[in-house]
Amino acid sequence: MQVLNLSRCSNGSLSGDNFALQASIRCPNVIELDLSWTLLSNQTLKLIVDSFRRIESINLSGCSMIQEEGFNCLLMRHGQTLTNLDISSCIHFTSNCIINIGVYCTSLERLNISYCHRMSNEAIMESAPHFQK
Repeated sequence: MQVLNLSRCSNGSLSGDNFALQASIRCPNVIELDLSWTLLSNQTLKLIVDSFRRIESINLSGCSMIQEEGFNCLLMRHGQTLTNLDISSCIHFTSNCIINIGVYCTSLERLNISYCHRMSNEAIMESAPHFQK
């Protein structure tokens, strides 16, 4: 399996957190991951980052429990292979996130940072030259 969509899974055993953790153990070849609007925790994101071999596309929009620390682990481990990144409505992400995206995500083709109100225009402009594609 290479594509996993857990968007809006947030109840019981099918919660994004539980299911994503199990999938990362059993399906390490997933390259496209949609975890949008789940209650994904910072800790589970770190485990996912370590378990999947190569992530090319990830949608974390609306994942309000994720902090910059977990997100930075994703960038450091999979940033070079990421071509599509959606972090819209990730309310805890600051200007440091967009700067780190510019540094680590050298192959990025699509980026959605809408409704990330804590990112400054200055940081976005500072990161812009890094986005060659």
